[in-house]
Amino acid sequence: MPILIQIVVSMNNKNTFIIVSTQPYKEKDALVRMINEDGTSISMIAKGTSSPTSKYGALLQPFNICEIDYHLKDNLSFFISASLKKAIVYDDFNALAAASFLLQSMEAINRLESNSYPLWTIVDYLVLCQTSSIAAMTKWCLDTLKLDGREMMMDECVKCGSLQISSFSLSAGGFCCKTCSVAEKNDISDIEILRTLRCLAKAPLDLAYKCSFHALTMHVVKILVYELKDSYPLAMKSWKFMDELV
Repeated sequence: MPILIQIVVSMNNKNTFIIVSTQPYKEKDALVRMINEDGTSISMIAKGTSSPTSKYGALLQPFNICEIDYHLKDNLSFFISASLKKAIVYDDFNALAAASFLLQSMEAINRLESNSYPLWTIVDYLVLCQTSSIAAMTKWCLDTLKLDGREMMMDECVKCGSLQISSFSLSAGGFCCKTCSVAEKNDISDIEILRTLRCLAKAPLDLAYKCSFHALTMHVVKILVYELKDSYPLAMKSWKFMDELV
């Protein structure tokens, strides 16, 4: 009779993570969702961290970037200890709601398409939220459209190549001139907003804060979010909360 041998894979690890969410698990434990440096989403069981006396409970909160020691056994990860590397803090509810939407959406997309958003790319979007939450969401939506293979043409009219731009059309795929816009569904026609869209689309993420944001409105963000929501698992519950705050 053959002998069955069960092999248990067990090892300790140390990595840097950004905390996405922490939920109670059993009596004093927590289930923590987080993203590591290469963009892999991980759920980790943190025993005892929901206890008021735990020294780690305050660290395992959203937007904290921590170096975490954990134990990997088969397919389960168990928290051991953590040290704080960086805390991203917001001064108002609008920025906090926008950052929550972005972080949860990027984590969901990483689960669908691994490594789409590495940790430090996520941090750049969240830091931009501290300067302008609307600009951060706009920049993220434009970049995510590019990730989806739908990069918007922002240099000239997408139809004829004219440099005399009058509108932005999602259905057309970018900027349109006055003549070509007649046949398109025009989403945005404010020239100052068009300039800002071009700046955000072209700027590297870590330099996007240099763009002028004053013309941007939530209307712009809504257009882009609703264009993306059928392609990606966006955090629409967080979006609804944020939309109600504005």
